[in-house]
Amino acid sequence: MKYNTLQNLKWILKESWKEDKLLFLYILIFSICNSIQTLLLIVLPKIVLDDIQNHKTQNQVLSDILVLLSIYLICFVLVRVSDNMSWPRYIIVRMKIKKRAADKFMSMKQADIENPKVLDLCERANQASSYNENGFEGMFRRSVKITSKIGAFVGCISIIGIINIWLIIMVIAGVGIYFVFNTRARQFEKKVSDELLIHERKRDYIFNTMYNFKNGKDVRLYDMSQWLVNAFRKVSAYRREKLKDVESKKKDANIIGNIMNILVELSLYIFLINTVVNKGMSIGDFTMSVSAVRTLFSTLNMSLDDIAHIRQQSLIVNDLIGFINLEDDDYVSKNKGILDLTQTYKIEFKNVSFSYPGSEKYALRNISLVIEKGEKLGVVGLNGSGKTTMIKLLTKLYEPQSGKILINDIDITDIPREDYYKMFSVVFQEIYMFAFSILQNTSMRKESATDKELALDCLREAGLYEKINKLEKGIDTKLLKIIDEEGIELSGGESQKLAMARALYRDAPYLILDEPTSALDALAEKKIYSIFNEMIADKTAIFISHRLSSTKFCDKIAMFEYGDLIEYGTHDELLNKKGKYYDMFEVQAKYYRDKEVTYGEC
Repeated sequence: MKYNTLQNLKWILKESWKEDKLLFLYILIFSICNSIQTLLLIVLPKIVLDDIQNHKTQNQVLSDILVLLSIYLICFVLVRVSDNMSWPRYIIVRMKIKKRAADKFMSMKQADIENPKVLDLCERANQASSYNENGFEGMFRRSVKITSKIGAFVGCISIIGIINIWLIIMVIAGVGIYFVFNTRARQFEKKVSDELLIHERKRDYIFNTMYNFKNGKDVRLYDMSQWLVNAFRKVSAYRREKLKDVESKKKDANIIGNIMNILVELSLYIFLINTVVNKGMSIGDFTMSVSAVRTLFSTLNMSLDDIAHIRQQSLIVNDLIGFINLEDDDYVSKNKGILDLTQTYKIEFKNVSFSYPGSEKYALRNISLVIEKGEKLGVVGLNGSGKTTMIKLLTKLYEPQSGKILINDIDITDIPREDYYKMFSVVFQEIYMFAFSILQNTSMRKESATDKELALDCLREAGLYEKINKLEKGIDTKLLKIIDEEGIELSGGESQKLAMARALYRDAPYLILDEPTSALDALAEKKIYSIFNEMIADKTAIFISHRLSSTKFCDKIAMFEYGDLIEYGTHDELLNKKGKYYDMFEVQAKYYRDKEVTYGEC
């Protein structure tokens, strides 16, 4: 939904008022005192010159000057104090709005996170809440600047109107012409900014790839350095050319503004000199008139520049509001608490079909199966058969286009996602380590909320305790070198073990292993799956693999192919069918039969 500038400004003021009411008191003090300061600078020379022209005594002149300067000094101090007090408050309010946008992103469905249009909107929302002079804060500050000039504007209009109304019209006309050109330049800047979004993402990705130490070996061994540098230069060159066009438009607007300023000044002096000569205008009035016209011109110029900036930033703020107001997940909270999240229940897929956004091909088609309480289900099939998609649907990262997924006969869409996530411990194929301590990487909680002994027990069960025990800082050792120079890098196998420990620590009723050991050979994977199966005892678990020997111990096995559930049953039942499961098992078995003495029967 598109909002106009006034609606966006109203939203900013409303949200800022909610967050910090005291800020508006400082704004009021700043605006009033700033206007008084400006008017005093216009009136002071006239009063002094008139006093001298009227032959007032030195003490009278000094007294008038002292009174006016005292008022000016008080206003000056109040302006500085209120400005200094409000400056950090603007930032705090903006950061609170930024947090709301971040919370929205963190609560979004996986399908939305992977949608390029949503990502673009998210990036624009981030831009709108990241800077002092742009977006949310920039629009707020500029509106305050305009407010602080209202008193001076009214005062100047009153002074000039007494002299000649045509001077006001001349000033407004000159400023108006500049405003038109300036507005066009800003609209062009916004258009270019939107066009550059995708290029900014490319540029950032290439830059991060160049400086990511994890990519260092591949970049050097495959001689990618020059290729990446050239790609970065190409994207940067395109960006520079676009920004040159923007600067050119801005320069044109500034030239027009300077020409208008010269014409107004010239016309002003011609008119006032004529008035002094022919109508006997006093030197004080002459000085005040010049100051008033100059102040009006500059005030209008700055105010219209502020308005143009506000209109430009309103387009960005519109994206921020649109992002924050994106419709939340359509789950209903009335079912909160209907399940004991520490218990295990039956899971049922009923005629579930799903295709990824932008694809007409089904990743899963009409899937129906039941996972009984405490059952161990093996999910097998070649890469791309739909195994991981099934888990993404079960864990509510995606929602099926048709059919239902039920837990204890309750549609999972009726269970709040935050509560639902707590029911699962999942170890995905792509294991991600965070630049925190091993302790925090195990618990996925801050240290104060972590049971250290439990974390050590989980690491011991996962087979990583001996490695950690040899480290100088033990479980408090930081991973990666992004934050801590002494951070360590775990090997692939060690990362997999830590991920296993992470799943054990969570102690959720449902455990899912989505091929986290795919980098290992078949026999090693089989051994780890078997050990993990012993660890989880009576919990419901799903073991995913494209290697059939790894899931042989499971109570039931579901075999997928091209999104279809083609075979379902126990290991022995599927072998006896002599279907595709049997054929694949026989093909795979020949590669490791020679090692059965070491690892056991396949």
